[in-house]
Amino acid sequence: MYYLILTIIVSAFIYVIFKLFDQKNVHTFQAIVANYFTCAIIGFLFTGANQFQEVLSVVQPAIPYAVFLGLLFIIVFTFIGYTSQKFGVGITSIADKLSLIIPVVAAFILYNDAVTVLKITGIVLSVIAVYLAVRKKENRQHEDLKQYWYYPIVVFLGGGIIGTLLKQVQFQFPEINYNTFLIFLFGMAFLIGFIFLIIQLLSKKIKLATRSILAGVLLGIPNYFSIYFLMQSLNTPNWESSVVFPVMNIGIVVLSSVLGIILFKEQFSRKNTIGLLLAVLAIFLLLMDNLY
Repeated sequence: MYYLILTIIVSAFIYVIFKLFDQKNVHTFQAIVANYFTCAIIGFLFTGANQFQEVLSVVQPAIPYAVFLGLLFIIVFTFIGYTSQKFGVGITSIADKLSLIIPVVAAFILYNDAVTVLKITGIVLSVIAVYLAVRKKENRQHEDLKQYWYYPIVVFLGGGIIGTLLKQVQFQFPEINYNTFLIFLFGMAFLIGFIFLIIQLLSKKIKLATRSILAGVLLGIPNYFSIYFLMQSLNTPNWESSVVFPVMNIGIVVLSSVLGIILFKEQFSRKNTIGLLLAVLAIFLLLMDNLY
């Protein structure tokens, strides 16, 4: 249970850090690339050189997953950063964490999970909740958000695919050392991001900023442990993924929304509030379905 609680806390603060990037003039993509380098280093330090060599052969079969997940991580994490800055911490967490419906649907197909009324109701409510949560009133402050309408959608779909693949790794390779797997995953995300960053630097589209690199190091600490704690939660005996994901996502949506209101004075319209409540209800229904 404590792994799950830790996952909720560190994940919620990731949205807060992204919001601070916008206020502190941090270049989001540079910070994200530095963040994944930090994640890989933390993972290596936790594993140790000797143990890393020993478990390398165990992780090798899962490397293709690490490569694809690394690509998804750099893409989705970038969109999470921009969505937090454009739409706010609370709304971004809703779009991100309601992506759990994708692993739930995948469980129907891949793991022969039962199709029930509660699950279907939860999935339908999730879609409605995302729509209402990202709705903004038409005014001068928010009128420019129309051009960014797809940001929460990318976060929603990308987060769901990542959750599904992480569960597949846990299911397909039960003997795997998750920390070593995460080193490969984060290392691949860094490599892909670094290539794009070099291209931008050579084309003089951006300039390297020390502030952004240091901010990325700060981001990398909670980001690494959010995934590490999640993998540990999924590997906890008697805790199925259909329980872990709903409980975790309820906690992150609620905590990040509260932090957004307290720290950044974020305002929810009536539709946004209804979307938040539907999000919590949808996740709760998925949890109740698994328990009963």
